[in-house]
Amino acid sequence: MKKYCLVFSFVSLLYAFGAFAQLKSGEPFLKVTHITISVNNLDSMKQWYVSMLSARVIRERHSDTLQYVRIGIGDFFIDMLQITGSQREPYQDLPVLQHMKIQGFRHLVFEPENFEKVYSDLKAKRIAFYNDQDVSDKTITHSVFFKDPEGNVLELHKDPAQ
Repeated sequence: MKKYCLVFSFVSLLYAFGAFAQLKSGEPFLKVTHITISVNNLDSMKQWYVSMLSARVIRERHSDTLQYVRIGIGDFFIDMLQITGSQREPYQDLPVLQHMKIQGFRHLVFEPENFEKVYSDLKAKRIAFYNDQDVSDKTITHSVFFKDPEGNVLELHKDPAQ
């Protein structure tokens, strides 16, 4: 089962990197549409993403060995799989600001149209940011990190040009 989860993640990453490579080379652009996350508790993760990040449930499927939900945030989708026998890798529990020392996919980045509003809304929902900072300084890039209930690192990003 662990191998099954890694294949889904690898395919999602290849799709994303392929789109970037084609964009730079001038070839037809491939739109990045989604990422797949293997989870321990699908119901709690779905509820968290819907209530905290205003995601919408697109579809769900359930079988004896696989539970699946697709959620949407804007034009981007997150597929969550709960697979019987899957397990979490120990490196996934590193502190947020140390996770970049491990090679491979690290975190999912959200860039809202109104950074300050989304940031304050998430703070009001008691999201714990791991590098909380003054987000009113518009001269530098702002990135604040937080985790979902299963420890996946998420980033709220603001480009200084906004």
